[in-house]
Amino acid sequence: MATIFMVRHASHALLDRVLTGRHIDIGLDEKGWREAEALSQTLVPQSITHIHSSPRRRARQTACAVGRRLGLSIEIVPALDEVDFGHWAGRAFTDLKADPLWVRWNSDRSGVRAPAGECILEVLSRVTDHLSMVSEFYPGARVVMVTHAEVIRALVLSRAGLPLGAWRAVDVPPASIRRICVHAQDGRLSELYEDADVT
Repeated sequence: MATIFMVRHASHALLDRVLTGRHIDIGLDEKGWREAEALSQTLVPQSITHIHSSPRRRARQTACAVGRRLGLSIEIVPALDEVDFGHWAGRAFTDLKADPLWVRWNSDRSGVRAPAGECILEVLSRVTDHLSMVSEFYPGARVVMVTHAEVIRALVLSRAGLPLGAWRAVDVPPASIRRICVHAQDGRLSELYEDADVT
């Protein structure tokens, strides 16, 4: 069984204003660097064995802060990448509210694809495949995976048996942690905890 610490990257200057996606490869701002340092300290007692990161700069910088503190190198994992938002990427959220497809996507994420991008079911598939692989090939590993809010939301909702359209019920603040145990035999997920339980 592997223990996975799913971490959202720390804050950046466009947070909650622009759908950066993969289009704007922004790094952390001053607040984000402080969050990343605090995150790294939180993870010190967890006996982390590996650090995996999304290719996005904001995730890599968060992972690097953790890696420096723990003395571990970072592996870039495409399966942890941000949702491919296609033509929506780089647009302000205020503008997106007027897009009927964006409105539909936010109410039925399992049935709507981002224009020229991914659907959430594809995101969920690539992430769970990676978790299963880690559990199979690295039994007993304790892995930090730095990724993005919608990736973590999809995993949490799937684990809870909730529709992917219920994303508003899952808060994923910057630099937050969710701990998941993955069983090697069948890739089954269990024991999903909030970051308050990571002590």
